[in-house]
Amino acid sequence: MTALQLPAGPSSQAATTGLSVAGFSRSAGCFGGDDYEVFPTRTGASCLLIADAMGTGRRSAHLVNRFRTEVHRAAHWTEAPAELLDFANRSLFCELDQADAFITAQIARWEPVAGILRLANAGHCPMLLGFETVEAVAPDGLPLGIAPRTAYEEYSLPLDPGS
Repeated sequence: MTALQLPAGPSSQAATTGLSVAGFSRSAGCFGGDDYEVFPTRTGASCLLIADAMGTGRRSAHLVNRFRTEVHRAAHWTEAPAELLDFANRSLFCELDQADAFITAQIARWEPVAGILRLANAGHCPMLLGFETVEAVAPDGLPLGIAPRTAYEEYSLPLDPGS
């Protein structure tokens, strides 16, 4: 794995908010455009970021890293998943449009004190949630790079401890 590709996976901070995350990602080649990360927010919540840039290779890896950077920049003033996707889309639109590319993504924010998971989707496949029963959750939203201004829907789901 190269530095261009890091970090693809959860941070150690996720465990401190009562969030358990498991995942695996392996590129077909040296580089790839798939990524996921869990990072702490300034208010003690955890954000789960999942992204898939169109294509393969260095260009896709670069685009998904740019997306992650824009989400981290926006997280300094908002933690709302829909607003994070909106900011990333507006920041990356020209670059994605010129590259004739797009990024599908989801951002979920786990608020441990309130017991709420907030989720926004940018054209990505559904997130599967649950233990006893599994629920596919994917609010509406266009992939990043399709339109310069996109309103992303936010879905809120109360989660009981241990679910």
